[in-house]
Amino acid sequence: MKQAIPAVLNESKHRLSAWHIMRKMPNKVKIDKTSYAHFKKRMNRIVWSTHIEPAEFEKESVNIIEEYGLQGDGWLADLFSIREYWIFAYYKNDAMSGLMRTTSRSESSHAYFASFKNDFVWFLRAYDASLDKQ
Repeated sequence: MKQAIPAVLNESKHRLSAWHIMRKMPNKVKIDKTSYAHFKKRMNRIVWSTHIEPAEFEKESVNIIEEYGLQGDGWLADLFSIREYWIFAYYKNDAMSGLMRTTSRSESSHAYFASFKNDFVWFLRAYDASLDKQ
């Protein structure tokens, strides 16, 4: 895809889904479960921010990696080496970047509602509760 998109659609830019990447993070990053909630909160803050600049992302991501001792994590290092493809701060000024975030939101919603395996009434109650939280 990385080579095909520019060849066929020369005005388009290839991006990765931050939603998919963040969804894989709990299984990929080697961090103890007690620290993971705080780690996730800090990562979400810099990954999903619409106001952060690349320099601030760089600084905060280094702080997070050092704080949690993840300097040797290969998966995280690989992701950060291609951060311009999935971190919003690096492409927020590109035309149409908002559509990509809409896609991520849609994928997130589908995953959330697909997780329900109970009866329909229970699903509707949970659906109403999730709408109230928004």
